[in-house]
Amino acid sequence: MEKRSNSIKFRLSREMKIAGTAVLIIITVISIVVTASTFTRPLVTEKNSTACDYMQSCKLGYIVYLKNNSLYDREYLLPGEGTIFVRLTDHINTTISYTFECDHDMEVHGRFTLRKIYHTDLWQKEFTILSGANFSSIGYAASFRTSFPLNYTDFLNFVEKVRDETGVTARNPEMVLECVVDIHAKGDDDIEIRERFTSLWNITIRGGVIQISKPLNHYAEGSILKREKVFHQEVAEDRRNTMIWSACSLALLIAFVVVTESDDEISDTEIKKIKRRYKEYIVTVSEIPSSDESGKTVNVKSIDDLARMSDITGKPILHVPGSLQEGRKDVFCIIDGEVKYQYAPSENRHKPKKLELFSRKFY
Repeated sequence: MEKRSNSIKFRLSREMKIAGTAVLIIITVISIVVTASTFTRPLVTEKNSTACDYMQSCKLGYIVYLKNNSLYDREYLLPGEGTIFVRLTDHINTTISYTFECDHDMEVHGRFTLRKIYHTDLWQKEFTILSGANFSSIGYAASFRTSFPLNYTDFLNFVEKVRDETGVTARNPEMVLECVVDIHAKGDDDIEIRERFTSLWNITIRGGVIQISKPLNHYAEGSILKREKVFHQEVAEDRRNTMIWSACSLALLIAFVVVTESDDEISDTEIKKIKRRYKEYIVTVSEIPSSDESGKTVNVKSIDDLARMSDITGKPILHVPGSLQEGRKDVFCIIDGEVKYQYAPSENRHKPKKLELFSRKFY
């Protein structure tokens, strides 16, 4: 590669110019594609995260107070301690305990209702034990506890009364205890819980035995989710790096195209400069007149040498303009009899001839 003293352009062979340009175009295209792909990846995404976890539990407890009997040597039975016989039972006290727990400090307000439901295969009757009772707390937990008698004799009497009134014996009578809790809890960061929790216990009396269904303790867990934005730093870095890569590739491609020229590229500015400098010597022709067959062609190094030959021979400098369509290059020449002195700028860019050898022939 040779740098001209009067130009910032670098001269390359045609093959090197094409190969270099092709490589830089490929690199630039790849960098742009990679950069575009980074912009298909979101810089900010949203995801669900747990704002808080909470749990509710509602437990039925009872104590069966016994009549004097020969079977049990105690005054009462607790859950799981024995069979509850109707004839041995004096009365039953029940307790319902509810607890709300959360992993965040919250202001909790609740309201609960207790019902008993007499149910058979033919009919159903609902009674309210306690309606709209309130409770509240500030902190990580809230709870209430309420007790009431389990009046199983009232249940048996009601079933018998309906049978007498309807004349139909319904099957599978049972008493259902229902506890409905409406909870409203509110904490910081707009965390809010609104939920209804319902617990049911079935109580049946068959064959003189009272059975209370299990489980006695009911649980429910829940979570409050929140949407949060996640900034992907790696995506931002990829975008920045690929944009720098693309910009550098494009700048390098432009610089390569601007500051280099191939052997067969003739600068219009250079041709104009030659014609302006030696306008009194130059005659533009469409083609070079052929010299004698026995003649020879002498290539000179520079237009200055050709101008000196014009002074010596008294012949004009003939200029044949180049044509990209015809693949013809600009040529300056002098025809002196059998000898043609020729200067082709494109051929003298990277193959300079030694001026002193040329000069010896004419001086």
